[in-house]
Amino acid sequence: MNSLLHGKFEPITASIGLIKAPLSITTEDFLRWGNEALFKYGQSKEKTPLRCGLNAAFNNLLPLVQGSINRQLLLAIGSQWTAYFDNGWRGSDPDGVAAVMSRRLHTTTIRLTRTCNTLQSTYGRARGTYGATIFEVWEASQTSRRSIACANDGGRWVFEQRGEPYAFEDLPRYQNRRLADRFPPELLEKYVEQFGVNPFSEASYLNERNEVSGFLIEKKGNLPKTLKNIELSEARHALGLE
Repeated sequence: MNSLLHGKFEPITASIGLIKAPLSITTEDFLRWGNEALFKYGQSKEKTPLRCGLNAAFNNLLPLVQGSINRQLLLAIGSQWTAYFDNGWRGSDPDGVAAVMSRRLHTTTIRLTRTCNTLQSTYGRARGTYGATIFEVWEASQTSRRSIACANDGGRWVFEQRGEPYAFEDLPRYQNRRLADRFPPELLEKYVEQFGVNPFSEASYLNERNEVSGFLIEKKGNLPKTLKNIELSEARHALGLE
């Protein structure tokens, strides 16, 4: 299984949001949407342009937080796609962003999740994560066009699909007797490549100077006092990633 930056920044990179729109257009509307929603709470979102390596870009999201996220990352993938990440301590949560931005920009958005199954026990205070492979696509609507999920749901593997399959899908694979094998990570990679984008490759994010084009989005103002900062190493340990 290919992992962005060899999994160094998981759980941040375990889920990726993809928006089919140039970085400048995505960022402008993303800020407009965020500030419209946050104004009544005495909060706002501000952007900082990033021209740095991919490792340095993800370092801008640290520390991670428990509670409402306060930092988000928008990175260009070529000229037609923008990737989304945030600093939630359990990993990025692009679901709502993908749904809303698809409707607002009248475009295709994708949510990708690849989480390793590291939880070996459900007893006591066992650390780790339940495995999951999720592929969800929105097409100019806040309601998803297609969703496929294979996940360990509290110790029991489940496979679910919703919406009309795409022509490129390997439908016989969904009949595999072993549920965990019905939608493996390598199939997810093949599916997203059909959209002309490869978010799991570091090279996809870099220009000719080996720098990203992106923006750090920060929430400012009257932030909740209940926010708890969590170091990346602490989160990785709790989730069984190291």
